[in-house]
Amino acid sequence: AGGGCFYRFKPDDPSTPFEGRLQALRAVDYWELPTGQLHLGDKVAIDWVDIDDADAGSGVALEAREKGAAVFVRGEGLWIDGDDIWICCTSGGPKGRGQIFKLNDGEDGGVLELVAHADDILVLDMPDNICVSPWGQVYMAEDGTGDQFVRVMDTRGVVRSFARNAKSSSEFAGVCFSPDGRALFVNMQHDGLT
Repeated sequence: AGGGCFYRFKPDDPSTPFEGRLQALRAVDYWELPTGQLHLGDKVAIDWVDIDDADAGSGVALEAREKGAAVFVRGEGLWIDGDDIWICCTSGGPKGRGQIFKLNDGEDGGVLELVAHADDILVLDMPDNICVSPWGQVYMAEDGTGDQFVRVMDTRGVVRSFARNAKSSSEFAGVCFSPDGRALFVNMQHDGLT
């Protein structure tokens, strides 16, 4: 959703994982931070607000925003890599063509950083699936216009093309590595192929 939020669920006890609190990410110094307007390299301190009615459907985001939660534009892909959580917002950013965030969360708050955004669709165009390689590069499957790509961002933040769908116009999805890191898997969504 264009006015979506980012959530976590905190179980009261690990032995009862479906009982607990749904929480939304909030920027400490910004009420309803519009993350789509952040600049490359921006870092914001975050905390979490409790959602009272987790069963409210689309009302959950409304409650979250009323409590100051940050607004994410079409959040889709997510990857956990150690202490970092990588988040794709497919339509975020200055051109509405995608953003990549890195969230480092802790018990007493954390930091959200904008690490990439699409300002040239020939370089990055609507990333919506993401994974981190065993050696730290970020792989993104796109849902853009025209040719469909898997892009890779190196550890310096430089984004390059890695693969192009030469078979069809289907978007790539589900990009991930084998446990030993020797093979990269990706799905061609509408073709039903891996």
